[in-house]
Amino acid sequence: MSEGADHPLLVSLRGKTFGRLTVISRAENVGGTVRWLCRCECGAEKAIRAKLLVGGNSRSCGCLARELTSMRSRRHGMTYSKVWQAWRGMHARCRDMRSDRNQYYGARGITVCDRWQSFEAFLLDMGPLPAPEYTLDRIDNDKGYSPENCRWATTTEQNRNKRSNVRLTLGEETMTTAEWARRIGMSHTGLADRLDDGWSVEKALTTPPMMRGVRARRKA
Repeated sequence: MSEGADHPLLVSLRGKTFGRLTVISRAENVGGTVRWLCRCECGAEKAIRAKLLVGGNSRSCGCLARELTSMRSRRHGMTYSKVWQAWRGMHARCRDMRSDRNQYYGARGITVCDRWQSFEAFLLDMGPLPAPEYTLDRIDNDKGYSPENCRWATTTEQNRNKRSNVRLTLGEETMTTAEWARRIGMSHTGLADRLDDGWSVEKALTTPPMMRGVRARRKA
């Protein structure tokens, strides 16, 4: 359907102001799209779609977005630092469908808490990395990113965490290794050692912990 002369996008915008933009004149249409030549407060001129101007989606030639980005960078001074990269990576895994890791995070319901939408809040809660080899780790791999479920950890610590989240079933009850270890009163490392030594799940979970100072490693 063709646009009539009284269509909102065809009404003259000459002289009108939209944020930092002042409309100078009509610009050449591109692909049938109505555009207006605008002068920004910074002095730059740019042809902008009428729809973006009228809808409030364009308020500058692009300088405003650049200034806001610069302000955010100056505010915390850590843009592109390892902490900032960890924060960005966390969001990418959970929200960016193009990320090759999204299938293990966002696609299976792992989310970032509301508070950590802000990098400043993330930095305040997590603090700086203890050392370069530390990365962001979720304590419970079935839960999302939040202050109570995250820590800085080394690769070794993260592997131990994954090990503690292995699920074991006894009867009709299924829990992680760490949860079973708490149930039977021993460390999850000790329980994992039993399984590594070839103990059956039933024997590993029903045999009382050895006395302190005595290793619980026995072949099934």
